Amino acid sequence: RQSIPLYNEFHKQMSKLAEFYCKDNSLVYDLGCSTGNFILEISKIKKNNLEIVGIDDSKKMIEICKFKTKNLKKNKIKLIYGDMFDLKFRKSDLIVCCLVLPFFKREKQIKLIKKIYNSLNIGGAAIFLNKSISKYPHFENIFNQLYYDFKLGKGISTTDVLKKTQSLRSVHTVNTTYDDHQYLKKVGFNKIDIFFKYLNFTGFVVEK
Repeated sequence: RQSIPLYNEFHKQMSKLAEFYCKDNSLVYDLGCSTGNFILEISKIKKNNLEIVGIDDSKKMIEICKFKTKNLKKNKIKLIYGDMFDLKFRKSDLIVCCLVLPFFKREKQIKLIKKIYNSLNIGGAAIFLNKSISKYPHFENIFNQLYYDFKLGKGISTTDVLKKTQSLRSVHTVNTTYDDHQYLKKVGFNKIDIFFKYLNFTGFVVEK
């Protein structure tokens, strides 16, 4: 919440989108589930007995997620600590991939998108929230400055902002929205649109 603008809002919007694709007893994957914020939100929608599978490669995140979701009884929640590339996905109606793709190189980004595509039922959907860059350097400069202003406004020190930026130098692979659109199209998605856009963050909804 301190470092991502509109953090609560886009989780709410993702859960509202889920209502259009989930039925009673639907299987939903939350890739990179972190501390379970999306799981908490999707558990509020008017569908019964959802099977929600959260996957994260951080044991600490899974432990926090288990604690935060332990009292949710309406749906079946399964949390898995592991590498999403190594795990076999079952056919599902919805897959959410929130701020995960930027942590992989482009080849692995496409590999994961393809795995998601193959794992969806016909008519199913995937939701991606990605960090993005503008194809116009002038706008990219403006967005970055506004993003830094946002962090500073949340009480993050200039030193910590710089350290975070430096720590992501060899970790983040950020694309333009056009490139992300092309990758989604390349693996087979032909219904692709943007439901969320704010500064350097872009939310895609795609259907199989």
